[in-house]
Amino acid sequence: MSEILQYRKQFYESSYDVRITCARGDSAEEIASKVFQELMDSAGDAGYVSTRTEYADGEESPGFLDVVLEGLAPDGGLYVPRKKIPLLSLDQWERLVNCSYKERALRILETWLSPTDLHPSILQSMVTKAYSHNFLHEAIAPLVKLNDQYYVHELFHGPTASFKDLALQLTPHFFSEGISRRSISDGPVKFLILVATSGDTGSAVLEGFKGNPKTPVMVLYPKEGVSEIQRAQMVSADDPNTRVIGVNGDFDFCQTAIKTIFNDLSFNKRLMDTFSVQLSAANSLNWGRLLPQVVYHASAYLDLVKSGAISIGEMADLCIPTGNFGNILAAYYVKEMGIPLNNLVCASNENNVLTEFFHTGSYNMATRRLQQTISPSIDILKSSNLERLIYHASGSGTVVANSMRSLEENKIFKVSAGLASKGFISPCDNPVSTAYISDDLRNELSTVFKADFTSEERCLDTIRSIFKHTGYVMDTHTAVAMDIASRFAHPNRPMIISTTAHYSKFAYDVLTGLRQYPSSHHPAELFSSLRKLDARPPLHASLEFVVSRPKLQNTVCEANISTLMKEIEIFLKR
Repeated sequence: MSEILQYRKQFYESSYDVRITCARGDSAEEIASKVFQELMDSAGDAGYVSTRTEYADGEESPGFLDVVLEGLAPDGGLYVPRKKIPLLSLDQWERLVNCSYKERALRILETWLSPTDLHPSILQSMVTKAYSHNFLHEAIAPLVKLNDQYYVHELFHGPTASFKDLALQLTPHFFSEGISRRSISDGPVKFLILVATSGDTGSAVLEGFKGNPKTPVMVLYPKEGVSEIQRAQMVSADDPNTRVIGVNGDFDFCQTAIKTIFNDLSFNKRLMDTFSVQLSAANSLNWGRLLPQVVYHASAYLDLVKSGAISIGEMADLCIPTGNFGNILAAYYVKEMGIPLNNLVCASNENNVLTEFFHTGSYNMATRRLQQTISPSIDILKSSNLERLIYHASGSGTVVANSMRSLEENKIFKVSAGLASKGFISPCDNPVSTAYISDDLRNELSTVFKADFTSEERCLDTIRSIFKHTGYVMDTHTAVAMDIASRFAHPNRPMIISTTAHYSKFAYDVLTGLRQYPSSHHPAELFSSLRKLDARPPLHASLEFVVSRPKLQNTVCEANISTLMKEIEIFLKR
């Protein structure tokens, strides 16, 4: 019987419409109930809604591929699924323990995506292409034991040595499918992918979308806010459908500029009338970029179980270096899906606006200026994906819209104590009005999230200490997480550290932390010094080649939205 079932598997794996994951020992009645529920859920896809809008029952919503192509909602909000976050039992999760990363990805994404949006056979082809030959480790995102307490989740084995690859090797396939379907119904369509990056997203987007003439890419990065190696990765892009621009401003300006350009109706009309081009986004503002990140957080827990470190159902903690809040939001979704993560630890550097928010309930940019640190990818004050978290916790588009309006106009919003109503702009003791949201929301957030920040000095000390005791080298972002994780670690729970980039991307500061004190920022000299460490993990095989390429993208412009609009039109005229 086993041989017969194994033989039959090849046929139904290629042709099914809906997968029902059953637990070992399920009765016939339990399986029938799951089948019925799955068919009910699949019968009508609920679609996606903006975080800033209240939707009525029965109101039509865009589908998955539509929101991938659009990037941002028309009202400036972020798209989220209208249906509830899918929930799996521990028995169902246990069925995934012995699966490969690709198998886990397919099964987890199927719970989020309706077959009417993206058929499993198409999704399976996408997942296979995304996670096959372009990752340097066969496990894709291996979990490595550091000691009995800490496990590092290596998310840097993709082509650009960053955790962004785990999403951005898949997201372009979503775009291609969406464009193909829209072209059939509306005629030929071209989308310009407009990206703001604090370092890693830019190169990952350029790599993911290269060679696709239907999706030209323009990347904006803060000229003085990325490492030399991150810059080299981007400015060496040689695809004619790419444009990389350094901006004499910070990441928050780049991100705000893109949102402003998206919401400029007259400019967008001009692009459509003149170039037949529509704008879209490929950073974590785009739901199609965020969703694949759910997979690797679930996979880390499943690998803990597979290794025997814990049994299914036992708790683990997770610490993530956090800037734009997308990575840790994906971990929140995994927790809501039924993976038993106890604490989600939000680790910040000296740009600690998120730490203050989770400690005090106040998100305050009014009294802050962005600081450039040795962990540039989390040098962010406006954490855009926090908007999605507030929507899920409050259940109200009005709450989010008022909060984001206050943040835009007054640089602050608060989770207020003692307000009977929620989501209204209310005067406070200061002359500036502030958006308030309810105590219930604050309780929800403080139960799930822990937060703290660290200094550059402690970050460098952590790099040196971990290497001394384990022989493992961490990059400057992972070291932020490591330092803060040590403050929340519980002796009876393993702590997973998201290792978000390979240390060689930040070679100068890593070597400084190890007291090697490099004399140059030149990548070849830095890599030579790193090689002498004989550390684990080894050097990233493709990174040294990439940064040695000619620097072709040398455009730099002022932090001015009108100037950026002109650059977009110049690029499209090429």
